[in-house]
Amino acid sequence: MADIKTNLCHLPQEILEQVLKNERLCHKDLCNVSRTCCYLSQVSRSNELWRTLFKRRYPVLYRMLELSKVAEANEWRDHYKCRHIMSRSIRQENQLLSPRFYHRMEVPDSGFNSLVVLEESHPFGEMFVKDELMSLIHEDSMCDNLTEKYYAAKVLQFFETKRLKGKWRELLGLPCNQQSLEKGAIFIAQWCQTWNYISEMGICEELDVIASQVKATVNQRHSSHPLVQLTLPCFSELNADYWSVGQSRQILDCLNLVLYTELGFYGNEEDYYDMKNSFIDKVLETRRGIPITLSIIYASIARRLGVLCEPVNFPSHFLLRWKEYPADSENSSYSYIDAFDRGKRLSQLDLHSVFPQLFHVLTRQPDSLLAAVEPVKVFERMARNLVNIARQRDRAGGDAMSLLRNVVDLFVTICPEDMNMNLLLVRISTHLGINLTQMMERLQTIPMVMGTHMLGELTVTMEQLRYRQVSLDDDDDQNSVVVKKRKPRSKVEFSVGLIMRHKRYNYTCVIYGWDEKCESSREWIEQMGVYNLPNKDKQPFYNVLVEDGSNRYAAQENLTHCPQPVEVTHPEIGKYFRKFTGYCYMMNAEKQAEYPEDMDLTIEANPYPGFYAFGDSL
Repeated sequence: MADIKTNLCHLPQEILEQVLKNERLCHKDLCNVSRTCCYLSQVSRSNELWRTLFKRRYPVLYRMLELSKVAEANEWRDHYKCRHIMSRSIRQENQLLSPRFYHRMEVPDSGFNSLVVLEESHPFGEMFVKDELMSLIHEDSMCDNLTEKYYAAKVLQFFETKRLKGKWRELLGLPCNQQSLEKGAIFIAQWCQTWNYISEMGICEELDVIASQVKATVNQRHSSHPLVQLTLPCFSELNADYWSVGQSRQILDCLNLVLYTELGFYGNEEDYYDMKNSFIDKVLETRRGIPITLSIIYASIARRLGVLCEPVNFPSHFLLRWKEYPADSENSSYSYIDAFDRGKRLSQLDLHSVFPQLFHVLTRQPDSLLAAVEPVKVFERMARNLVNIARQRDRAGGDAMSLLRNVVDLFVTICPEDMNMNLLLVRISTHLGINLTQMMERLQTIPMVMGTHMLGELTVTMEQLRYRQVSLDDDDDQNSVVVKKRKPRSKVEFSVGLIMRHKRYNYTCVIYGWDEKCESSREWIEQMGVYNLPNKDKQPFYNVLVEDGSNRYAAQENLTHCPQPVEVTHPEIGKYFRKFTGYCYMMNAEKQAEYPEDMDLTIEANPYPGFYAFGDSL
């Protein structure tokens, strides 16, 4: 052993560093080597060695630090140490959220205070916290630590929303001609998908690549076009076309060819109201979108090529306009581009036939309907679309109310003077029982410029808020667990965690609660036709999380075991369950305290002969 140490110590530092960079070694191995002797301790402190280890262990964070250019080049060992220590602290704090807020509809902002302290304890705290939460959410074992992942997503949303509010203030504080449509669209995508890595630079590079493809097509078809001589990107801002009308037309024709024919972008008519259609990253990925998102992509690429396409807030169908006939009068000098329909160019007269339902409005108000709008109006329309979609989802229950609150918060961040949306945000937060002090302050700062009707709404909302504050204090005082056990001769056949199939509607779901008999209101029972069932309301009913993201209340006679064990994708899975075993879901500690008998029953009820749970333990 002594000879081995002597031989190692005689090796040059460069060779030892290469040995210690082996991908099978981690920071623990490096620390153990450093304790061997003074020479190896010195080698183990190599900045390049720790840079390699940091890059391998935290690749996304490494790229973030490199791009930000804020990390000291000679302090990678310290960066690794701080990141590692913060990792443990973040996970410990995250694990405390379920015991504290399980019985609440949502986690209030104050619930993240300890994590805010962690974030502020280090210059790179914001990046460290985000990277650890992302690592937890996307770690390889997607069936384990479901509760931790659920709350990690909420923590991440809190921090990302706080960061993006600052970004929105910066963007909207710029002059209108400097407010980038693509940047606002990226902020919206990041706001609504905080659990995904959405790189602003990455999306801009994707648009650059498409612009380069268009330029190559221009070169093939119009080799004498002056665009061919330029290096892209070369146009960050445009107030008018850089080229003649004929040259701009050639560029737009090539843009249509590349975007719609070669790359296959198209309007998503089949699933028009899918939220993903509003996220620029998803539209670039799937090549499907709605008019407003496709228009932003189209205008952003055209700008890179020196052609100005302005946004038009046309009712029910977003358009772009391009000055194709500059010699004509203002009203007839523009062509209108429908990015949803393969970039088709329409005259003002064409609009009458394409949108006949707007004929009278177009005749009376052509100037207001077809005028270019400021970027903030585009962002406002995108946010309003998301609010409308979330309102439809809210009817299905589940986490939809939290989703609605998130997009309404986005709207008032973009358009803080909208009184209706401010009141809606207060009402949603009041219903969820979160941030009540902040909401009271928001109500008190709403400008008193509203009519009598709005003043009445304000008064009612304020009273509801005060009542909710009192009831929430009472709930905290009486925060006891309601234990559900089967009665003697109970008719409850199924248990919490079992994966079921609805006999009538054929949806897959997982049970997260049950009642000995239907406990819903008489109105609900009549509306849902419960009295038409053979066993009516005198049978067990189950709370189930459905694969489409909804929460439902199903009669026992309508449920049967799912033919094949499958995961149920639902945003609230992690609130109640800690693990998917392969054939059922295992309750977390909080849910198990409510249904103490069900864990064993669920395990014993394995309806899949020969199928065994995977994982180390149940």
